[in-house]
Amino acid sequence: MNVIPSEKFKVSYLSVYFSRPVDEKEAAKNALIPEILTRASKKYPTMTDLSIKLQSLYGASIDPVNTLMGEAHVFGLYSSFPENRYAFDDTDILGEVIELISELLLHPLTDEKGGFDENIVESEKTKLCGRIMARINNPASYAVRRCEEIMCADERFSVSPSGTVESVSSVNAKELYDYYLSLPGKTAVDIYYAGSADISLLEEKFTGLFSAFNRPLSLKAVTEVRRSASGEVKNIIEEQPVAQGKLTIGFRSGYALGDKDYHIFSLLNSLLGSSPTSKLFMNVREKMSLCYYCSSRPNALKGIMTIASGIEVDNFEKAKDAILDQINALKEGDISDFEIESAKKSLINAYKELTDSPSGLVSWYLTRSFAGLSDTPEETAEKILSITKEELTASAARLSLDTVYFLKGTLDANDIDEDEDDE
Repeated sequence: MNVIPSEKFKVSYLSVYFSRPVDEKEAAKNALIPEILTRASKKYPTMTDLSIKLQSLYGASIDPVNTLMGEAHVFGLYSSFPENRYAFDDTDILGEVIELISELLLHPLTDEKGGFDENIVESEKTKLCGRIMARINNPASYAVRRCEEIMCADERFSVSPSGTVESVSSVNAKELYDYYLSLPGKTAVDIYYAGSADISLLEEKFTGLFSAFNRPLSLKAVTEVRRSASGEVKNIIEEQPVAQGKLTIGFRSGYALGDKDYHIFSLLNSLLGSSPTSKLFMNVREKMSLCYYCSSRPNALKGIMTIASGIEVDNFEKAKDAILDQINALKEGDISDFEIESAKKSLINAYKELTDSPSGLVSWYLTRSFAGLSDTPEETAEKILSITKEELTASAARLSLDTVYFLKGTLDANDIDEDEDDE
């Protein structure tokens, strides 16, 4: 039980996360389970029944979760609901939400065949397959994930947490329910609460209702981190019938979240491509006008960084060279005091903003739990202040180019979608 106490939120956040090493044989099942669990239960056998119950709890919501955290497949559910002190009557909103989550987890709707309700399973399979096939419709995010898949082709990280259309289609209701029943004992479970409720009261409620899900942290998935690229740089070009090209460049960062000096790389990333005054934004986008957007994003647990940009197809080589020039500038120490201070302010403000969101705080601590960390956003922000130019230059030296992926648009630029350059 992980409690993040705070009096500042009007809305509480409660989540139950299962985590297992991501596996292509299990991915589809893990992706379907939270969708099915949040549809119905024995006590609330229809979506209407469940919706009425949630409305009675002042509009509380319960939603599924399915994602990768490093090479951990994290799936489960979360609920947002008003704090008890905002109830107009004596409704124990938190208590009833806990009971409702317990009902959904422990008493899912089943059928006479001894499996999950078949109609619900088939419905969710259809939806999931649709989402998988629709990924190509968002070229920006599709290109980033394709770059990651190519970079990590022989690593668990390349497995999609949603599975494939083929693997989802092959799941049946009875086998899926049997698999769900097998999870206790071999699956790590994290329960998080962000809000103002008394901790002892929370522990009392959870001890009874969730005792079956309390699992040792030793079951947590361990992520393989490759500190540097090996072999030749992978250069991949694929085509899509859009006008704008999507260029994604992947690096091994030389860092992982558990490293004591990871905060230096966090600032380096802000300096390079995640702040309003970053080198990629100010130079490649603004001064050179080579892209519609250009930013960098690290995967802290996996130890990689991707630079994503939307460009005109004819600017592929120019944009690629310009982006790599910014990396080289960092490695050579071409960093101004203004750039460093601006990057620090941007990153520290991002950490501060986390404390304004219960879901943001839960995500912060959950991610860190996979690296064995418990530092607060405030503690991490404090470390940022003392980072020097020399440390940033040394950090940049660790970056190694792994993959250049280009999703080449095949349509004429005059046919570009109005919203395409806003991705």
